[in-house]
Amino acid sequence: MEKVAMSTTNNASDLPMEVDQNVEPSPKLSIQEQALKEIMDEADGKKPVSESMQIHIPILAQNAVPGAANLQSDLEKYRHDIALRPDECTLDDYKRVPIDNFGEAMLRGMGWSDGKAIGKNSNGLLTPVVVKPRPHLLGLGATPAPILEHKQKKYIRPGEKRLPDPLAEPEIVKSTNVPRERKNSSHDKVGNTSSSHKDGISADTMVQINDGRYSGLKGSVVEVKEKPSGHVVKVKLTKSQEIVRVWKDQVSVVKTSSHSFRHSDQNTISWLKTHIRVRIISKSYRKGRFYNCKAVIDDVLGKEECVVRVDGTGELLDGTVLTHITAFNINHCLQFAF
Repeated sequence: MEKVAMSTTNNASDLPMEVDQNVEPSPKLSIQEQALKEIMDEADGKKPVSESMQIHIPILAQNAVPGAANLQSDLEKYRHDIALRPDECTLDDYKRVPIDNFGEAMLRGMGWSDGKAIGKNSNGLLTPVVVKPRPHLLGLGATPAPILEHKQKKYIRPGEKRLPDPLAEPEIVKSTNVPRERKNSSHDKVGNTSSSHKDGISADTMVQINDGRYSGLKGSVVEVKEKPSGHVVKVKLTKSQEIVRVWKDQVSVVKTSSHSFRHSDQNTISWLKTHIRVRIISKSYRKGRFYNCKAVIDDVLGKEECVVRVDGTGELLDGTVLTHITAFNINHCLQFAF
């Protein structure tokens, strides 16, 4: 091998340089070929490239198969692409590499690096925009109404009450419980009345109503309630089995023996007859499904039990007792029974 010594004149000193004449000069590479060469050298560990010398190329050029541009047919390009593909990952590879590294590797393949924001304009980490759904026909700037736990009914049945509005301001209601003037009641100077236990009115006591709407009727006491305005007595009438409310001073105890009371109760004639139109007045009967519904007595099972047929649906309700229903004309029913 022949070597030729060449000298170059410099201001500082003259340095001899040996040039190999057999080595051909490297051809001039394009930008894409130079970037691919640097990537391959860096992957093989031959030439570490600093960050300042890195050439950023488009993602499509990074993912291009090296050497595919020189091939002519699609079959050759396909075989060349398959030959460069890595082997299939096994379960051991997934166990060895954490799952977080897979996503990081994908981002690095798209040109991302640690500490760099994702996006075209890397101005820093941005807060994601959360879209808040708006109800139908809700205008801009309007506040949706709060959701109520209990939905108000549009129509209510007779005897029912509407639920209080939770958004309404509480109203200050003046107390109307004023002490009543009781008849035949003894008051002392302090204002204390005599003991209520002396009159003998309690549950299951036979009493007679002496004043008011139900004057002259008899019945048994169901419950006695004490209110600021006085004592209220619930009386179950003997004839109609209806439960009414009267004041305690409007009733008096009927002094009858247990034998005569039991004998009169056995001889009581029931007004339950077939084909009589009635109305269901019990809210607890069948969970209130048939409250205030009209019906016709279809069969009588005893003095206080019958089977009714509901109007409209024709449904038969067995186990109906006198406290669950009332007749449209109770006086006519009693005359018919006698």
